Amino acid sequence: MAILIGDETATRGGDGEFPHVNAATGRTQAAVPLAGADQVDQAVAAARAAYPAWRAWRP
Repeated sequence: MAILIGDETATRGGDGEFPHVNAATGRTQAAVPLAGADQVDQAVAAARAAYPAWRAWRP
């Protein structure tokens, strides 16, 4: 699992990890990184920067 910010991935979250547990087996399937405040700020900035091109795109 990774956090995608713009076109970059981060395998570690600033706020640690969350264990994803399979409800049927009770076993942990993956460790999900939890974004920290700085990573959230970076993601919001990347989204704002990408928005004008996304909005102008026509199918």
